[in-house]
This record gives sequence, structure tokens and C-alpha cells, in this order.
Amino acid sequence: MSRIKLVELGRDFLSNRISAEQFCEDIVIERRKLWGVREPDKAVDRCGGELFILADCYNPEPDRSRYSCELNEAELRAEVKALLEQFNLL
Repeated sequence: MSRIKLVELGRDFLSNRISAEQFCEDIVIERRKLWGVREPDKAVDRCGGELFILADCYNPEPDRSRYSCELNEAELRAEVKALLEQFNLL
């Protein structure tokens, strides 16, 4: 098992193969499955962790606070894209 699965979920979200809701749900499930798995690729390891954090910030409701870290779908998509590009994983 590898944390590359988390990166693949980010790619699937960006290519509209899965919705924002599905991306966020799947990230939690996959991260739980990968608990304790050592990832030799540090970029994949860090990116996977940061994707999980971004998924946690997603809030589809219109009552998001503009002072919090909550993201709507467009903002989540932009952040996931920037993160994958940052780690050269896109």
C-alpha cells in the first residue's frame, strides 16, 4: 500500500471523475487504511497529508465563515491543484 492513493484521489477530483464530497470522504477512508504505512517518497507523504487537511476544510454550505479556513468547491479545487503542482505530482 502507498500514500500515492491520496494523490490519485486529488487527481480524480481535478479531472471531475469524483465530486468534492466524494473526494473528502475517500481521503478520510484511505488515510485511515494507510495508518502506519511508511511512504518512502517524502513528496507523496507530505502531499497526502496536506490533501487530507484541505479535504477537512471543505464546506459545501453557503454559511461558511470568511474568517475561517473553510473552502467552497472552487476554492478546494484550486488548492488541490496548487498543492499537486507544488509537489510535481500533477
